[in-house]
This record gives sequence, structure tokens and C-alpha cells, in this order.
Amino acid sequence: MGVKLGNDYLLWVKVGAGAYTVVSGQGDLSIKRSATAFSTGSKTSSGYDTQDVGLRQGSASLKLMPDLPDAGFTALEGAALANPQEAFSIQVRKGSTAGADPDDVVFECLVKSTDFNADYPKSGPVSVDATFIYITAPTVDALA
Repeated sequence: MGVKLGNDYLLWVKVGAGAYTVVSGQGDLSIKRSATAFSTGSKTSSGYDTQDVGLRQGSASLKLMPDLPDAGFTALEGAALANPQEAFSIQVRKGSTAGADPDDVVFECLVKSTDFNADYPKSGPVSVDATFIYITAPTVDALA
């Protein structure tokens, strides 16, 4: 199968009971996973600070140039900027905007937005970068 291209993977968003909608104008998309390390060393562990891992945490970040009007961006912006914020669902699907087959989903998680920033450069397109934190464990998390 070979090397995978990031261009083939897009973020889709679902707010409330609605359907998933692709967000237009996407640039870079990152899914991050980590676990907190803690010390298991003691005074008798031969001078080494041994470690183990605790709970996992994760986040996703998206950079885009909004291509308006766009239902996906409107849903994402509304959910990210709501006060109080409600959790919403994101998916990463392969197959570009045609990724409608359930087998196209490589990542799915309930999230909230911690950052939703817009840049308005003097001589360039408006851009947005957003960060989402996992509210639940991902239900799908397998690169395919």
C-alpha cells in the first residue's frame, strides 16, 4: 500500500444529533496522544529512577482557511465558541470529501475546543487554528 498522504484525510464534525459534515478549507490536521509518566523508583532501585505510565490524554489540532459559506465550518465555529461549551464529535476520514463509507473513519472522539484562533493578515487569507481535547476515549483510532 505504501506511504499515506495527509491530503486524503479530512476532519468531519457532528454537533448534537446532526449528521457529520466535512469542514472545507482544511490545511494541517494533527492527532496527538500521550500518557503521563510517573516515578516508580525508590532508594533501593539501584540508583535508577524507573518509570511507568499513567492515564492517557489526547488532543487534535486543525489549521484551515475557511472557504465560506460552509456548513462544516459554521457547525465547528458554533460548537467551539459556544458558552457554555457542549461536547461535540469529530471524525477523521480517508477518501477526501467523498469519505462517506463507515470504513473510511480512522479516528472518532467526543471533544471540546480549548483554542479557536483567527488570523487576519494584512496581505493574506484569513486563517483559523483550533485545538480540541478528548472528552472521552476515542471510539475509533486506527490509521488505515
